[in-house]
Amino acid sequence: MEQPSLLSSESSLLLLSPILAILLLSFVMKRLLLLLIFFCCSLFCSSYTTPRHFDYEDLERKYWKNILYGSPIYGADVNGTLTDPDVEHWNINKLGSILDLVAEDYGVAIDGVNTAYLYFGMWKTTFCWHTEDMELYSINYLHFGKPKTW
Repeated sequence: MEQPSLLSSESSLLLLSPILAILLLSFVMKRLLLLLIFFCCSLFCSSYTTPRHFDYEDLERKYWKNILYGSPIYGADVNGTLTDPDVEHWNINKLGSILDLVAEDYGVAIDGVNTAYLYFGMWKTTFCWHTEDMELYSINYLHFGKPKTW
C-alpha cells in the first residue's frame, strides 16, 4: 500500500514557486548589476572610447582600420525614452503624428514606430543606412555623448 504524501506535487510546486521566483530574480539582478558595472567600466576603457583624431577624415580612417578588432558595445531597440512623460516639447513619444491615431483608436503600440526606442553605443558602433519599416520617417535625438557622425 502506498504511503499518502503530505504534499501533492501540485501543492509542493506552489510552495516552491515563490522561492524559485526569488532565486531567479536574484540571479537576474546580479546579472544586470554585473552588466552595468561592465558597461560603466567600459566607458573609460581606451578600446571603447573614440580615439584622438585631427578631423573626421582621420577618425574615419581609424574607424575602418580598427573595425575588425574588438566588438563595440551596442544596445539596440530598447523600448523606452529618457524624457519625462509630462514633458510636452521634445518628447519623442508625443510628436502629434497620424501614427498617434493607431495607438488611440486601436490601442496598438508598434514598438519603434509609434513609441520611442533607445540605442546605446560606443566607439565603432555602426547603425547602417537603411529604409525604415513601411518607408516611414525616422527621428534621432542624441541625449548624451559626443556628436554622431552621419
